[in-house]
Amino acid sequence: MLPVALGFLVYFAYGAREVLGDVLERASARHLLLSLILWASAHFIFPAFSATFLDRKHNRVSYCVMLRIHAKNLPARYIPGGVWHTIGRFVDLRHRGMTSRRLSALMFMENSLLASVALGVGGASVWYSRGFGGWGSIGAVGALTGLASLVLSPIIVNRWILNNQDRILLALYAKCIAVLVIFWAFAAAAFVSYLNAFAGGLQPMHWLQTGGIYLLSWGLGFVAFFAPQGIGVFEVTLANLLPATYSLGAVAVLIGGFRIVIMAADALVWLIARFAFPRAG
Repeated sequence: MLPVALGFLVYFAYGAREVLGDVLERASARHLLLSLILWASAHFIFPAFSATFLDRKHNRVSYCVMLRIHAKNLPARYIPGGVWHTIGRFVDLRHRGMTSRRLSALMFMENSLLASVALGVGGASVWYSRGFGGWGSIGAVGALTGLASLVLSPIIVNRWILNNQDRILLALYAKCIAVLVIFWAFAAAAFVSYLNAFAGGLQPMHWLQTGGIYLLSWGLGFVAFFAPQGIGVFEVTLANLLPATYSLGAVAVLIGGFRIVIMAADALVWLIARFAFPRAG
């Protein structure tokens, strides 16, 4: 499905090449730079989730080590499949003595809570602004699904993955959720700043609404198993939800450009961690 999604984006880009060229000429470099900085900052928040989750009496992993492991595996995000960054991090943790059971619990919680917080917050925002009609109903389903997942995730992990050994306590679970809320706040702010760079083609919206739409779109792309990293689903969902003066295809391609900002932020964090934490881990 990935070649199909990329093919459609290329087709849309070619059809709207004149509009996109004009938009790029008038883009705000200041907002693009801010978007890059915000997304890079989110990378420094995310490793705190793993460090918090693995904070036990034995085999603790420091934040600096988790940041180094997270950052050095960032290039693996661009290997086809979309799972190699996760696999690389978990191989490193396995070499540090983490058990398969604890790593399985971490993998489940990381993916479950990322989607739960995004769908819950983003869905609630779209539901509140759109009501029960159209995308509002999808937002409602996303919000309720995210909430249900937040409730069920620790039960599933404690009972069937950790097998009631070294259980996840409520206080630790709340800390993990708090880390992801902060992470998504930075990620959504990066997207809002990116869109502000092309404000001429988008009708004004409150930044909270835009952030909520971004989170819901990311969540829908994440659960769309047929689209690696949500490519295509993420862009088209956002293009439908954002009021724009351009065509649907042009907006989808414009939104797809946000992935270039993410790629640049990944490269920046990889370089920073490589030189700032050369021995960690």
